[in-house]
Amino acid sequence: MWAMPSTQELLGPAGSPAAMWRRAKDVVADLPPALQVVVAEAWPDLTVVLRSGMIPPIPAWPAGPVTVVGDAINVAPGFGGNLAMQDAHHLCEALAEAYHGRLDLVDAIDAYEDTMRRNSFFAPVAANTGA
Repeated sequence: MWAMPSTQELLGPAGSPAAMWRRAKDVVADLPPALQVVVAEAWPDLTVVLRSGMIPPIPAWPAGPVTVVGDAINVAPGFGGNLAMQDAHHLCEALAEAYHGRLDLVDAIDAYEDTMRRNSFFAPVAANTGA
């Protein structure tokens, strides 16, 4: 399975699965052969184009003993699971800082939330702009 962000300008107005597959083949042409094979061996007629939207970044809120991860904050159809795992990893790191006494619990959660907001809103913006 593979995924690739793109824009309607790159795929054309139809944004067909075949157009996405051809675009992906072009993108991986200079990458390692293993990645080229993953895309080349895919079935163009079973390639799926998923359009995703985005919301503007949510302003910071006061940190407290309750926080959010995954779909509770990320709008990322198609790769939300990856962002949820990333959120969980960063939250674990923050909680470890609090557990070991290096940060107060609320300060640790505040630091996690800052990281989470930066990471969760970068990915959809990058996908939407073709970055």
